[in-house]
Order: sequence, then C-alpha cells, then structure tokens
Amino acid sequence: MISFRHAASSHVGLIRTGNEDSGYADAHLLVVADGMGGHAAGELASAAVVAAVCADLSDRPTTSDAYEPWVRAKVDAAHQRIGDLVTEDPERRGMGTTFTLLGATDEHLVLAHVGDSRAYRLRDGVLEQLTRDHTYVQMLVDTGRLRQEDAATHPRRNLLLRTIDGIHDLELDVEHFDGAIGDRYLLCSDGLTTVVGDAVIADVLRDGDPTYAAATLIDFALAGGAPDNVSVIVADLLDTEEEQENAILIGAAREDEVREDLGAVPLPVDGPVDPFGDLPHSVRERSRWFIAGMVAVLVVLAIVVRWTASQWYVTDLHGRVALYQGVPQTIGPVSLSRLDTLTTLDVAHLPTFDRDQVHAGITAGSRADALVIIDRVRALIDACTRDPSAPSCP
Repeated sequence: MISFRHAASSHVGLIRTGNEDSGYADAHLLVVADGMGGHAAGELASAAVVAAVCADLSDRPTTSDAYEPWVRAKVDAAHQRIGDLVTEDPERRGMGTTFTLLGATDEHLVLAHVGDSRAYRLRDGVLEQLTRDHTYVQMLVDTGRLRQEDAATHPRRNLLLRTIDGIHDLELDVEHFDGAIGDRYLLCSDGLTTVVGDAVIADVLRDGDPTYAAATLIDFALAGGAPDNVSVIVADLLDTEEEQENAILIGAAREDEVREDLGAVPLPVDGPVDPFGDLPHSVRERSRWFIAGMVAVLVVLAIVVRWTASQWYVTDLHGRVALYQGVPQTIGPVSLSRLDTLTTLDVAHLPTFDRDQVHAGITAGSRADALVIIDRVRALIDACTRDPSAPSCP
C-alpha cells in the first residue's frame, strides 16, 4: 500500500497576530486549510474542517471509489458546523476556509480542493500545480481577460470565489490520479505562494528530505516578509506501509481556545517537529543564521529572475535577428536572458542606423511588443531588398 513520508509546519508570519491556518498530516492523509473573515473566526473555520475530516479516521476508506463520497460527507459536515458557528454568533458572518486534501488509498491518490490553498507535485525534477485557484483573478486568466504574469500583482488577487463558509453552496473539486513512487507533494496555504515563486519552490523541493524542505520553505516565506500565515506539508510517496503514530496537527487546530470554541471535538494532539530539535543549541543557532543568510540571497535572486522574465529585447545572433527574454546581462556565470526565437532575417540587409540599433539591442515591454519590433525590422529588410539603392541600404 502506498503511503507518505511527511513533514508539516505552520508559522503565524511577520504581520498577523494569530494563526488562522490549520493542517493535518499522517501516512495516508494530508490536509491544509486557510481560514479567513469574520470576528475572530478564521481560525475556527479552518480548525472546523480539519476536525471534521481528521478527528475520527476509523471509517477512512482504502479504495478510491469509496474515498470521494467519504471526503464529501466529511466536508459537508464541516460546512454545516461553520454555518452553526455563524448562527451562534452573527459577528462571525463572513468566516470561511479553503480546503486542500490529498489522500492515499490502496491503488490511487485522491485530491479534494476548494479555495486558493494549493497542491503541487514534483516528479522527475519538474514541478506541477495540481489544483486550480478558485479566485476572481484566476477566473480572469481562464477567460482570457488577464495575463497570467499580471495575476500576482492584480489588486483583487485575494478575492475568493469558492470557500467552505456554511452559507453558500459548497463546490468541491475532487480528482483521482495515479501516483509514482518517489513523487514529492506539497500542500500549502497562500501565505507561501504569494511571496515565494514556483521556481524557488521547485528548487527547494528538489533537495533534502521532507523536513528540510518544509523548514526551508517557511524560511523563504519569512525572508520574503510573510504578510500572512504560512503552512506547508511536504510528503514523499512510498511503496511501504508507514506507521500512523507520526500524525502531525498544525496551526489553529492545536490551540486550546479554538478547541473550546469548536465544542467537544476530538482532535489529534501533536505538533510540528522542530527540524533542528535534535541539534545542540549552538549548532542549531548557527544553522538558523546560515539558512537565513542563504534564504535572503536566494530571495533576492528569485526577485531578479522574476523581474527579468518580464523583459524582452531584439538583437542579432550570428548575423540573424533574434528575440530574447530577459536582459542582456549576467551575474557571474548566470545569464539573465534566454533565446526565445531566432529568425531567418539577415541583419546585414538592414539600413546602417537600424543595423546598429539591432546590434545594441532594442528593448520591449512584452513579447508582443518585441514581435512588433521584429515586424518593423522585416519591413526595412524587405524595402532594402526591393531597392538596394535607397539611402542607408547596404
């Protein structure tokens, strides 16, 4: 039977005063929930869905066919409980939570999702986002009204279209798929993905064990300012049966006050393992400072890489007009650009002034703008080809 070797951690972040995320992980089940809204209620919403799904796993099915109705029933119970909490205190109206679950059965993996927490898979070194954000901005991207590269800075990027809120109809996406032994999975709240890009996430997930990866991703989020709570679960898929005693509960669901407000709901009592807990204090502190320094450097590099990805320029390569993404500079041995398109246009056929411009590089604000520049260069070459005696033509 397939199982997970996992690590999980949650951090309040650098701006928030309380943690509204909750999560749970064991050898066959991973859950992340990000609560929001209402009067002191986001933490109740996330803890309520974790409690509904994870408090009693005695009836957890082992086949994927039975798993979907099981998880839908659990989430429906959480939906009802959140509605009851709002009824008990109207000031909680507007509370809700995201929910992302990955479960391992005898033969398949089952992914259930609502909101903008995410699940990723790293397979053969390639990172893939498995979930689709249920946000206003993602809807704009899906309908062609917004470019994907502009989504991260859109002023309404945090507007959710689907949550578990106890009021609106619950729309839960459920997917069944095959896992491959050695796959690495990441479940996380948007406190990670709003400050750490996919390229950096992939780099972290490619190295070390799940405990190292989870701790490093949290450090990255903190180095990036961590304006929101940050929760991560990293898990490797194995073909062996893991013991269930390693269950981990993270975030608001661990807080005594939250448990009291939820009522008599049994929950596992455990917490995230300190990734440096077995080291002597002096070594632990030096390790933290070293990682913090490395994280700061990598975050700066990630920002530079993200900025250069939005830059374009037209120049020449081996006498032909070429389109590059990035900027024509390097940091040490690292180039800040990559070749996008090499045309058949011969730079030698351009008028002198325009040929010099192409040699120097003509910058553009987008790929579309760069293609307009190439069209203009093509027109100049065609004009000189038709009438080589024209002024400045070679």
